[in-house]
Amino acid sequence: MTTIESSKIHFNNAGSSLPPHEVVDTVIAYLKEEAAEGGYETEAKYQQQLDNVYTSIAKFINAKKEEIAVVENASAACSLAFKGLSFQKGDVVITDETEYVTHLLGLLDYQKTHGIEVRMIPNDEQGNFSLAALEAAIGPRTKLMAMTHIHRSGAFYVILYEQV
Repeated sequence: MTTIESSKIHFNNAGSSLPPHEVVDTVIAYLKEEAAEGGYETEAKYQQQLDNVYTSIAKFINAKKEEIAVVENASAACSLAFKGLSFQKGDVVITDETEYVTHLLGLLDYQKTHGIEVRMIPNDEQGNFSLAALEAAIGPRTKLMAMTHIHRSGAFYVILYEQV
């Protein structure tokens, strides 16, 4: 197997770090096997290893395996999660100014098509938002708070918040 080596020291680890050669080699080998044997057959062959990914992630974040979804990127994950919520006209979504643009576009689409209100928490010059401003924005119609954990990197978390 050909190993890809880089002469770079890549500091963009939050956004898209260079994968270790073991990862590149494994992905290439899997794709070659899938091309030769078929997608379903290759998936069946490696099913236990694939299942272990979900088990490992669940253990790492103290969740159930059934609560884990692995998708191609943060934008796809956000879109899936967002579309899984039922919004009513007047529901409020709170976010901040450094939210990933793809997520903001989805929120603006729902504002237009479903009549939700998007409340934007301002950020300071370091990219942080005020917890007091966040607390003040929460109201009885708050359905979702979506904040980016590591700005512009694709690292993303969603806090669901429903008033009872």
